[in-house]
Amino acid sequence: MSQILTTDVVAPLRRVAFWEEMVSQAFVRALCRSPVGDAFRGSISTDAFGEMEISRVDAGRQSIERRRADIAASCKPRFYLCYQTAGLTHCRERYGENVLGLGDMILLDNCEPYAVEFEKPASMTVLHLPHEVLRDRFRLPERVVGQKLSGTRGVARLAGEFLNSCSSQADTLTAAQRSVVADLMLNLFVNMLAEELSEQTDAGTHQAVLLLRIKQHILSRLGEPDLSLQDAATSMGLSVRYVSRLFQIDGLSFGRYVLQKRIERCGQDLVNPQFRNLRVSEIALRNGFNNFAHFSRVFRDAVGRSPTEYRTDKEISFPR
Repeated sequence: MSQILTTDVVAPLRRVAFWEEMVSQAFVRALCRSPVGDAFRGSISTDAFGEMEISRVDAGRQSIERRRADIAASCKPRFYLCYQTAGLTHCRERYGENVLGLGDMILLDNCEPYAVEFEKPASMTVLHLPHEVLRDRFRLPERVVGQKLSGTRGVARLAGEFLNSCSSQADTLTAAQRSVVADLMLNLFVNMLAEELSEQTDAGTHQAVLLLRIKQHILSRLGEPDLSLQDAATSMGLSVRYVSRLFQIDGLSFGRYVLQKRIERCGQDLVNPQFRNLRVSEIALRNGFNNFAHFSRVFRDAVGRSPTEYRTDKEISFPR
């Protein structure tokens, strides 16, 4: 169910003040102003997609400023990937200023000061990305924060249109379906950011981009028990030795990374109502474990409980 906030529910005199409350509730604490006063109108519709959220923002002339005082008072670390769907938006943060037109995107960090201004009525769709969620798959978000990304072609255009579609169709999806869509959406945007980074990067960052793409390949094939270092290297046209070296630089071996991601996926599936009727062994198998005893041991080592105990502890949250 969408969370819908609108200034229409308050008297015109209170609209701008209420808009600031709405922005603080849907995003983070910030200072909001509007030169049109009582004539201002705005709405924010937000839907949860797994660990992420998507907000649709429609508003008249106004500005939102995230100041250092706001950050000190309240900071729930999030990146905001903003996709312009109507009008123009002026964005300012420590790396400079940009004007977003239809289809343009920008990544903002709510732990850094920024300002967003609509000089005329405008709309944007915003993907809320917890820091740890994005950094798990894209280790260099700071390298693209504040840079305008053109959404008029290629992966960026596809990603923007997909984000908009997810927002408009959110009410037709179950919670389990939204989690699946969230994973697809995250992969799409990570690839978009990686492409942007590869166009402006040095050799060291090029290695990071290569590693990111290898990890994307691994995540798409976690369910295959025979997934190997050779397979990952071949998929990228690289040598096994070079791919192994990339993982060593990252601080986690290929094998440990695959194991970690398989355990994470199993943990998600064990508490997902969509898979309630699957046995624990079936969940292990669909995530690449073909030895149940081995799975039980490594899951307990990582989580501190057996898979069955982990699932039982979470059952109280399942819808009846």
